[in-house]
Amino acid sequence: MRFRSVGWEPWCVFFVVAMVVGVLIGISGSNWFMVWFGLELNTLAFVSFLGVGRGLVISESAIKYFVAQCVGSSFLLYGISLLGVERWVGCYFLTVGFLIKAGVPPFHFWYPSVLSGLDWFSFFFLSTLQKVVPLGGLSQMKVFGLICVLAAVGMLFSGFVGLKQGSVRGMFAYSSIGHMCWMLVAGQISLELLWCYLIFYIFLMSCVSYFLFFSDPWFVCSLGFSNLEVFSRVSFVILMLSLGGLPPLIGFIPKWLVVMEVVCFSPLSVGVMVVGSAVHLAYYINFCLFLMLGCSSSGKWLAGGGEVNMVGFFWLVGTCMGMLQFLGTVWLGVGSFIY
Repeated sequence: MRFRSVGWEPWCVFFVVAMVVGVLIGISGSNWFMVWFGLELNTLAFVSFLGVGRGLVISESAIKYFVAQCVGSSFLLYGISLLGVERWVGCYFLTVGFLIKAGVPPFHFWYPSVLSGLDWFSFFFLSTLQKVVPLGGLSQMKVFGLICVLAAVGMLFSGFVGLKQGSVRGMFAYSSIGHMCWMLVAGQISLELLWCYLIFYIFLMSCVSYFLFFSDPWFVCSLGFSNLEVFSRVSFVILMLSLGGLPPLIGFIPKWLVVMEVVCFSPLSVGVMVVGSAVHLAYYINFCLFLMLGCSSSGKWLAGGGEVNMVGFFWLVGTCMGMLQFLGTVWLGVGSFIY
């Protein structure tokens, strides 16, 4: 397995530090203006990280990202100005602004196209670090019913659209949207649950991004999986299935914690999100089957637009039934223990 260096210039490190500082200011701000200031510092640092000394495609992604963040900032500033006059109206404007900045359905219009033009390290930053402050801000907006509806619809939408993706970045983009839906609901329960989910997600994404970035570029582009050692194959497949939330891997733990907390308040939304999560897991399984069982030289998964064959369909049905049965069994056991 061949590796390549990061190749960062000194200004890259400076902008990464600025992004981290912006996140720290945003999550520790004592008022909404400080949260907004932290978000803007974080946004400007990330846009500079993308746009300076990079390729044309990444620069185009930086422009799209900047425009989307400007729209979100406009909603945030208008919402902040309304808090002293019409508090509920201001809260809803703040909610929309944070949703746009996070790229959550139905405000995800910019997210997949931006991610598709990034390298894997930039992909990691946008999928994780850039979501911390918007998700933290949304956790302060106590609109539980609205968030549950958006999360349930977003899980189904991102799951089924992700099934049709013909690129690895496209698949990860809609997977990231699905994880954001889980984190939205977690934030409505408690900040501790949100940070717990976010830590698990950052850990998994860092491992996957590290593997994809440092491996040979030919593997990233054409998925020459058969050239890797057996240990690398198995490790990557386990990471992918864990990111999809397959029980009992580590990626299942935060989802299970959210289900246990939310099912008492909104069982219907939880059921829809579990089905959507099973759809997400189905295309991870389909992708892993492609990697493990062959087709690495022909690239049929990429060329075929990510279409799910009959094997993938039965994986989807079996996964949905298995996850629902597992959750139902454990919930009945917990209920009988409590009552």
